[in-house]
Amino acid sequence: RENTLAVLSAALRSQGLMEQLLEKLPFEFAYRTVGKLVLLSDSAEVRHASANAALKNEHGCNTEIIDPATAIDIEPALADMAEDFVGAVYSKTDCVADSHAFTVGLKDMLEASGRVTFNLGTQVKGLHKHGRRLRAIELEDGELEADAAVVCTGAWSGELLRPLGVHPHIYPVRGYSVTLPPGESAPRVSVTILNRKIVFSRINGDVRLAGFADFKGFSTSDDHKRIAALIEAGRSYAPAAADYSASDPHEWGGFRPMTPDGRPHVGPSGIDGLYLNTGHGMLGWTLACASGHDVAHQIADAVH
Repeated sequence: RENTLAVLSAALRSQGLMEQLLEKLPFEFAYRTVGKLVLLSDSAEVRHASANAALKNEHGCNTEIIDPATAIDIEPALADMAEDFVGAVYSKTDCVADSHAFTVGLKDMLEASGRVTFNLGTQVKGLHKHGRRLRAIELEDGELEADAAVVCTGAWSGELLRPLGVHPHIYPVRGYSVTLPPGESAPRVSVTILNRKIVFSRINGDVRLAGFADFKGFSTSDDHKRIAALIEAGRSYAPAAADYSASDPHEWGGFRPMTPDGRPHVGPSGIDGLYLNTGHGMLGWTLACASGHDVAHQIADAVH
């Protein structure tokens, strides 16, 4: 309960901050309010989802449990899916967007302002402290001194932090996605098949199929097999949702930085001048605006 409410609070704040950003950003990133449906396969899933929805509704999140007929009215493409479901969780205000386009757009905007310099492609070799204060960031070609630094290196954060005595307890969990042209019955609403751990979303007109959670360290040896399994799962459960035979599918695999309690590390590290923004698991995009906002304000308050 405590973890759910903490993440929910950050997610709601993040959504509000994103709405403020939308008024200022000079670029498009396919942001749309489309809603989200999570398909429930049995009565046990319905009971658990009902309790979770009630908790979220008490704290400002508009979520409801609906029957299959209502779900199909909301998303007619469900009628063409092979998955049997007994109910669904519907979140009407959930949004989708292209996180890559958002990130690139922010970079270009900040760079054009003349106030920000990006040094991409440079490896950070380590962090150095003096006493309990950050002293320098060791790069490939020298050291960089700074009033403050933020470690936001996802599943690799521990490699930088452990030598300083900071242990974030982040584990890499491999996930995958494939983006395909839409099929004859592509869903408009984001659809999660809960018991299969796969999600269908529309991004820039295409259909993105994402899923799986592999606990195997930093291994990428099975990526081709897992992407193939993901495509086959999509073809099996939603044969008309996408063009699964497309000649040039966009495939992706990434390490989700998971913490034991599912809550990210956002804020001071215990080393003066060193801050954390990591460990968001599968919710990095969901919590991005609130996390960045909080760390930025903490640094500004400390520096000034």
